[in-house]
Amino acid sequence: MGDLAQELRNVKYLVRALLDFNSGPTRFGYPDCLSFLENLTDTVHVQRTGGDVLISAKLDESVHHVERFVQARRVRHPAPRPIECPPRERPSAPQLPEAVQEKVLQLMGEGHVDEQVLREAYYRRFGVRLDVQLYGFASMEDCLARVRLGADYETGLPQAIVAVLAQYPDGILMSRFIEARARELGRPPTLRTIQLLRRWAGLFRLLKTDPSRDLILQPDIYSAAALLRPEPLPARSARRVTDVRGSAAVLTVALLEWESEWPLSLLRAAMNHFYGSAAFVPPFDAEPGRPCAALCGDTWHRARVVIVTAGRVLVELADVGERRLVAPQLLRTLAPRFSTLPALCIVATLTLPPGRRAWCETAGERLLQLTRGCKLTCLYDGTSVELLDEQGLLLTRQLALEGLCKLAWIPVTISDKVSFNVVWLQEQRYIFSYDLSRLMGWEGDSALEELQRRGIGFQCVYLCRDSEQWCALMPLLSGRADTEFFLFPADNIADAVNLLCYPHNQVGADVKRELAKLQDI
Repeated sequence: MGDLAQELRNVKYLVRALLDFNSGPTRFGYPDCLSFLENLTDTVHVQRTGGDVLISAKLDESVHHVERFVQARRVRHPAPRPIECPPRERPSAPQLPEAVQEKVLQLMGEGHVDEQVLREAYYRRFGVRLDVQLYGFASMEDCLARVRLGADYETGLPQAIVAVLAQYPDGILMSRFIEARARELGRPPTLRTIQLLRRWAGLFRLLKTDPSRDLILQPDIYSAAALLRPEPLPARSARRVTDVRGSAAVLTVALLEWESEWPLSLLRAAMNHFYGSAAFVPPFDAEPGRPCAALCGDTWHRARVVIVTAGRVLVELADVGERRLVAPQLLRTLAPRFSTLPALCIVATLTLPPGRRAWCETAGERLLQLTRGCKLTCLYDGTSVELLDEQGLLLTRQLALEGLCKLAWIPVTISDKVSFNVVWLQEQRYIFSYDLSRLMGWEGDSALEELQRRGIGFQCVYLCRDSEQWCALMPLLSGRADTEFFLFPADNIADAVNLLCYPHNQVGADVKRELAKLQDI
């Protein structure tokens, strides 16, 4: 419709120009246009019908030729020009754009190291084909080799990332990760944290606890387990003793490894350097029994939470053997690099010789005298301690020879025919049930059975081969074939004898008199 209107306007322009050119029809002696057109018999045909006039053109071959010529000049079609790609020019130094290189490194970090696999992964991920020749590389292999060299891809960077994250099990602030990584590797980082997140996204877990605070980076459990394999420490080891404190019942021993000279001062310096101002990690969630790092004064210590109270936390310093009250904000998660180190100080009980139940009060003072100024060796198996002096003498044996430990049982003789052993268990005195029967001239457990038949109960202790007390009393039971025994409370011997044999047996008074002599033992 628009083309037809344009043609109509062109015709109007042509008629108007024809009539106005050189005064129009009057130039040729005609009074008006209609008379002029009627005399152009070879050009137009004029037909009058009443008051209507019909004008049409007379066409011949020459007119058609001119018409085609005019139409050809009016419509011009541009000649098709061939599209040619600019010649490829290889730059002097092949270089991927920074954005492209980041994408390639990201895919390589996900394990796409094969050339064809990486090409397909790049197209699926980013929607464009990777043509490395446009950037001056001879081949895809050449490109990947240069990218690896330029980005330290094969220099253990993933392992370094996992090593840094493993030191902060509860996470590390994202803004402080680069600084912590520089401390771990001993050199300034070449990549930003966001670049590491893009390349090795599988090594991180992001946590946002507070919208107003920084992101927290946590290690991925499975990746850390695959890249870092902790080596277990031996359960029993021999160490040199540098200091002994406390008593023989509960003593504190400062230890020093044979191979590595790692005194307490070096450990404190390493912890102070690692934790710094403690701004790397989020606050510590204190729970009883959980290991932690505690800031006491201006020094960091390895510790374990004992009690959590309002505003204060009681911790036990693992390398000092003391307990301190500290504020919760001064506690941090103990890094694995420190938790896997052997204890520099232990709190344990000194192993008792067989047949002994406790140490005397003066044993601790004598132990300090024996260890002062001496080089000792400590055998530690996690629960007990054996100390040897320079001549290889066990200090526990020396203390026992001097009579500084209490016996586990004591023989008591009433007469030539009546004797029994008094046994200490949990600070209580007992005798065997068969000894109670012998006091009354009976056999086996007859006395205990008679008391049970009469409905008289005493606080007896059942003893079998699976119980812990069996091993302690083994020397007393080695000659008997029974596999279970009952222990009767020694303080109730006189009452039991009087109940069963009164007034025919007066042994109860003699037993009571002999037991009174054992009160201070």
